[in-house]
Amino acid sequence: MVKKISVLILLISLFTACNSIEDLELIGSPKIKLNGIDGDGLKLGLVVKIRNPNKYSFNVKKGQFNVQINGNDIGEANLSEKVKIESNSTAVYTFPVSAKLQGEDLTLSLIMSTIMSGQFDLKLDGRVRAGSLLFINDSFDVEWEEQVSF
Repeated sequence: MVKKISVLILLISLFTACNSIEDLELIGSPKIKLNGIDGDGLKLGLVVKIRNPNKYSFNVKKGQFNVQINGNDIGEANLSEKVKIESNSTAVYTFPVSAKLQGEDLTLSLIMSTIMSGQFDLKLDGRVRAGSLLFINDSFDVEWEEQVSF
């Protein structure tokens, strides 16, 4: 039994050593699309151009962010669905994010002022979790800040 486990560990070590993973490259500046504002919060699209030099595709599975509008904390946002980053490719990906707003008085006044002005500063910071079929999983810090117009 010990011999089988040792062989398995050796094979896994050789496989992972021969298949090193290169970092994904963010190309250009991320863009934030405002897809809607409703009673539940903001619907956003984070548009990012990514180069994946690896022969493995990755799935961005989870993401959780703190949301600020014009410097005011307004709630949390989550990645709405997973996004697949294709192997050996450079492509533009849209990450759908739903931001749940908290603090009704502050939030309502911020939404009203942003609607009147037609633009606002939006900041998202948090972590995303990505992985591949080969059980390669990792979490990454993410920070986006942009002026959004609608």
